Amino acid sequence: MLTLKKKLEEKSFSSINEIYDFLDTLGFEEIGNGLYARCYSKPSLKYVIKVFDALEDEGYNLYLSKIEKIKNKYTPKIFYVVNAKFTEQGTPKRIKFVILEKLHEYSKIGMGKCNTIIKKYFGCYIDEMQYKITDDCISSYDEQLRYIVEQIYDISQEWEMDIHDGNIMYRKSKKSFVPVFTDPICSC
Repeated sequence: MLTLKKKLEEKSFSSINEIYDFLDTLGFEEIGNGLYARCYSKPSLKYVIKVFDALEDEGYNLYLSKIEKIKNKYTPKIFYVVNAKFTEQGTPKRIKFVILEKLHEYSKIGMGKCNTIIKKYFGCYIDEMQYKITDDCISSYDEQLRYIVEQIYDISQEWEMDIHDGNIMYRKSKKSFVPVFTDPICSC
Protein backbone atom coordinates (compact mmCIF):
# COMPACT_ATOMS: atom_id res chain seq x y z
CA MET A 1 0.00 0.00 0.00
CA LEU A 2 2.80 2.45 0.75
CA THR A 3 4.03 2.09 -2.81
CA LEU A 4 0.55 3.03 -4.04
CA LYS A 5 0.46 6.02 -1.70
CA LYS A 6 3.80 7.26 -3.01
CA LYS A 7 2.67 6.79 -6.64
CA LEU A 8 -0.54 8.74 -6.01
CA GLU A 9 1.29 11.54 -4.19
CA GLU A 10 3.92 11.90 -6.90
CA LYS A 11 1.61 11.67 -9.91
CA SER A 12 0.28 14.89 -11.43
CA PHE A 13 -3.20 14.60 -12.98
CA SER A 14 -4.98 16.90 -15.41
CA SER A 15 -8.33 15.09 -15.78
CA ILE A 16 -10.55 12.62 -14.00
CA ASN A 17 -10.24 10.20 -16.94
CA GLU A 18 -6.46 10.33 -16.56
CA ILE A 19 -6.94 9.15 -12.96
CA TYR A 20 -9.12 6.24 -14.08
CA ASP A 21 -6.57 5.31 -16.78
CA PHE A 22 -3.73 5.51 -14.25
CA LEU A 23 -5.48 3.13 -11.87
CA ASP A 24 -6.20 0.81 -14.80
CA THR A 25 -2.49 0.73 -15.76
CA LEU A 26 -1.71 -0.27 -12.16
CA GLY A 27 -4.04 -3.25 -12.59
CA PHE A 28 -6.96 -1.95 -10.52
CA GLU A 29 -10.49 -2.80 -11.63
CA GLU A 30 -13.58 -0.71 -11.03
CA ILE A 31 -15.68 -2.62 -8.50
CA GLY A 32 -18.41 -0.06 -7.90
CA ASN A 33 -19.58 3.45 -8.60
CA GLY A 34 -22.12 6.00 -7.52
CA LEU A 35 -23.23 9.47 -8.40
CA TYR A 36 -19.93 11.12 -7.39
CA ALA A 37 -17.42 8.30 -6.87
CA ARG A 38 -15.83 5.15 -8.19
CA CYS A 39 -14.21 2.34 -6.25
CA TYR A 40 -11.29 0.24 -7.43
CA SER A 41 -9.50 -2.84 -6.15
CA LYS A 42 -7.86 -6.11 -7.09
CA PRO A 43 -9.18 -9.52 -5.98
CA SER A 44 -6.06 -10.25 -3.91
CA LEU A 45 -6.13 -6.97 -1.95
CA LYS A 46 -7.75 -6.29 1.42
CA TYR A 47 -8.42 -2.64 0.56
CA VAL A 48 -10.26 -0.53 -2.01
CA ILE A 49 -9.57 2.89 -3.45
CA LYS A 50 -12.51 5.27 -3.45
CA VAL A 51 -12.00 8.16 -5.87
CA PHE A 52 -14.25 11.20 -5.52
CA ASP A 53 -14.28 14.95 -6.05
CA ALA A 54 -14.58 16.68 -2.67
CA LEU A 55 -16.01 19.80 -4.35
CA GLU A 56 -18.87 17.79 -5.88
CA ASP A 57 -19.58 15.44 -2.99
CA GLU A 58 -19.33 17.76 -0.02
CA GLY A 59 -21.62 15.55 2.07
CA TYR A 60 -19.38 12.49 1.80
CA ASN A 61 -16.33 14.69 2.31
CA LEU A 62 -17.81 15.92 5.61
CA TYR A 63 -18.66 12.33 6.63
CA LEU A 64 -15.10 11.29 5.76
CA SER A 65 -13.68 14.07 7.95
CA LYS A 66 -15.72 12.75 10.89
CA ILE A 67 -14.72 9.08 10.49
CA GLU A 68 -11.18 9.35 9.15
CA LYS A 69 -9.43 9.44 12.53
CA ILE A 70 -11.79 7.45 14.74
CA LYS A 71 -12.02 3.77 15.56
CA ASN A 72 -15.62 2.72 15.29
CA LYS A 73 -16.78 -0.75 14.30
CA TYR A 74 -19.64 0.79 12.26
CA THR A 75 -17.36 2.85 9.99
CA PRO A 76 -14.82 1.64 7.45
CA LYS A 77 -11.16 1.57 8.46
CA ILE A 78 -9.43 4.38 6.58
CA PHE A 79 -5.77 3.58 5.93
CA TYR A 80 -4.93 6.94 4.34
CA VAL A 81 -6.22 9.69 2.04
CA VAL A 82 -4.29 11.25 -0.84
CA ASN A 83 -5.36 14.58 -2.35
CA ALA A 84 -5.00 15.72 -5.96
CA LYS A 85 -5.94 19.19 -7.22
CA PHE A 86 -6.22 20.29 -10.84
CA THR A 87 -8.46 22.25 -13.20
CA GLU A 88 -10.34 20.35 -15.90
CA GLN A 89 -11.93 22.41 -18.67
CA GLY A 90 -11.98 25.47 -16.43
CA THR A 91 -13.55 23.61 -13.48
CA PRO A 92 -11.52 23.16 -10.31
CA LYS A 93 -11.24 19.56 -9.09
CA ARG A 94 -10.23 18.40 -5.62
CA ILE A 95 -9.93 14.67 -5.97
CA LYS A 96 -9.50 12.45 -2.95
CA PHE A 97 -8.20 8.90 -3.06
CA VAL A 98 -9.52 7.17 0.04
CA ILE A 99 -7.78 3.88 0.75
CA LEU A 100 -10.06 1.87 3.00
CA GLU A 101 -10.72 -1.69 4.05
CA LYS A 102 -12.48 -4.02 1.64
CA LEU A 103 -15.87 -5.01 3.04
CA HIS A 104 -18.60 -7.46 2.01
CA GLU A 105 -21.60 -6.23 0.05
CA TYR A 106 -25.12 -7.50 0.68
CA SER A 107 -25.27 -9.42 -2.61
CA LYS A 108 -22.40 -11.64 -1.43
CA ILE A 109 -24.08 -12.37 1.93
CA GLY A 110 -27.72 -12.61 0.86
CA MET A 111 -30.55 -10.14 1.35
CA GLY A 112 -32.32 -12.26 3.98
CA LYS A 113 -29.23 -12.52 6.16
CA CYS A 114 -28.52 -8.80 5.73
CA ASN A 115 -32.07 -7.92 6.77
CA THR A 116 -31.64 -10.05 9.90
CA ILE A 117 -28.33 -8.30 10.72
CA ILE A 118 -29.78 -4.82 10.17
CA LYS A 119 -32.91 -5.60 12.21
CA LYS A 120 -30.71 -6.89 15.06
CA TYR A 121 -28.60 -3.72 15.20
CA PHE A 122 -31.15 -1.04 14.27
CA GLY A 123 -34.55 -2.46 15.14
CA CYS A 124 -35.79 -1.92 11.57
CA TYR A 125 -34.94 -2.83 7.97
CA ILE A 126 -32.57 -0.87 5.71
CA ASP A 127 -35.33 0.79 3.69
CA GLU A 128 -36.93 2.06 6.93
CA MET A 129 -33.76 3.38 8.58
CA GLN A 130 -33.86 6.92 7.20
CA TYR A 131 -37.33 7.38 8.64
CA LYS A 132 -36.96 5.54 11.93
CA ILE A 133 -33.82 7.13 13.33
CA THR A 134 -35.34 8.88 16.33
CA ASP A 135 -34.01 9.82 19.76
CA ASP A 136 -35.92 6.88 21.29
CA CYS A 137 -34.46 4.47 18.76
CA ILE A 138 -30.89 5.82 19.09
CA SER A 139 -30.96 5.63 22.88
CA SER A 140 -31.09 1.82 22.66
CA TYR A 141 -27.94 1.60 20.48
CA ASP A 142 -24.51 0.79 21.84
CA GLU A 143 -22.18 3.79 22.29
CA GLN A 144 -20.32 3.44 18.97
CA LEU A 145 -23.48 2.97 16.93
CA ARG A 146 -25.21 5.86 18.69
CA TYR A 147 -22.20 8.12 17.97
CA ILE A 148 -22.04 7.38 14.24
CA VAL A 149 -25.82 7.55 13.74
CA GLU A 150 -25.85 10.95 15.49
CA GLN A 151 -23.03 12.13 13.18
CA ILE A 152 -24.96 10.97 10.12
CA TYR A 153 -28.11 12.64 11.40
CA ASP A 154 -26.23 15.92 12.04
CA ILE A 155 -24.73 15.91 8.54
CA SER A 156 -28.15 15.12 7.05
CA GLN A 157 -29.43 18.46 8.34
CA GLU A 158 -27.38 20.04 5.53
CA TRP A 159 -27.12 17.13 3.08
CA GLU A 160 -29.46 14.28 2.23
CA MET A 161 -29.27 11.02 4.19
CA ASP A 162 -28.61 8.19 1.73
CA ILE A 163 -28.97 4.93 3.61
CA HIS A 164 -29.66 1.89 1.45
CA ASP A 165 -28.21 -1.56 0.84
CA GLY A 166 -25.51 -0.15 -1.46
CA ASN A 167 -24.19 2.23 1.19
CA ILE A 168 -24.10 -0.19 4.09
CA MET A 169 -21.56 -2.96 3.77
CA TYR A 170 -20.50 -5.67 6.19
CA ARG A 171 -17.36 -6.54 8.13
CA LYS A 172 -16.93 -10.20 8.97
CA SER A 173 -16.48 -10.77 12.69
CA LYS A 174 -15.85 -14.08 14.45
CA LYS A 175 -19.53 -14.89 14.86
CA SER A 176 -21.38 -12.78 12.33
CA PHE A 177 -21.24 -9.65 10.20
CA VAL A 178 -21.23 -6.06 11.47
CA PRO A 179 -22.97 -3.37 9.37
CA VAL A 180 -20.66 -0.55 8.27
CA PHE A 181 -21.83 2.85 6.99
CA THR A 182 -19.68 3.41 3.91
CA ASP A 183 -21.39 6.40 2.27
CA PRO A 184 -24.60 7.38 4.11
CA ILE A 185 -24.77 10.99 2.84
CA CYS A 186 -25.63 12.32 -0.63
CA SER A 187 -24.81 15.83 -1.82
CA CYS A 188 -27.92 15.78 -4.01
